[in-house]
Amino acid sequence: LGCLLVFHKTERETVFESIWNLRQEVMARNEVQGEDKKNTSIYIAMGEADLDLKDSSKMMELAQGRWTGRTSSKTLLQNLRRLWQQGEISNLQYLMHLNTLAGRNYNDFTQYPIFPWVLRDYSSEQLDLTRPEVFRDLSKPMGAQDEARAAEYKKRFDNWLEPDPEHPTPPFHYATHYSSAAAVMFYLIRLEPFTSAHVHLQG
Repeated sequence: LGCLLVFHKTERETVFESIWNLRQEVMARNEVQGEDKKNTSIYIAMGEADLDLKDSSKMMELAQGRWTGRTSSKTLLQNLRRLWQQGEISNLQYLMHLNTLAGRNYNDFTQYPIFPWVLRDYSSEQLDLTRPEVFRDLSKPMGAQDEARAAEYKKRFDNWLEPDPEHPTPPFHYATHYSSAAAVMFYLIRLEPFTSAHVHLQG
């Protein structure tokens, strides 16, 4: 968990398959040597502490790449949260791991890594970080951080008038997504390849 690996989606399956094959080789070698306890740290790091690794059906599922990883992803997330809470990984590392688990990476402008706005007080000259009201409510989107803005977006949804009956658009609260290829290119326009991509986008 001390490093972050990001692969293009076309390479991801091949890389994961190689990792699983290596894992199987390590397990087989340690089993022959009678050193099962050495596997414990590997299982925990890969988020598999809650799997019965003596179950031949689960082992076969893992080896053949048919394992969905749902349970282990949950365990991996719990391990990451614990490491972050204990100060063993930084805020940046924790957020980047979350982005990776969500399928985001630097090679896809439509799935570029994102970082949340964590503050809601942008008017005070000094911030008291011990006051909960300084921070945003992460259970709500930015448009619903206060009652006035939430009411405005709800009004838009409730009073939606279809502009084109032949091609109806469902009612919506927000007209844009919080992250898009256009937004990524706009904020990074001074850097390649974003400059060229932005020029291409604008025709």
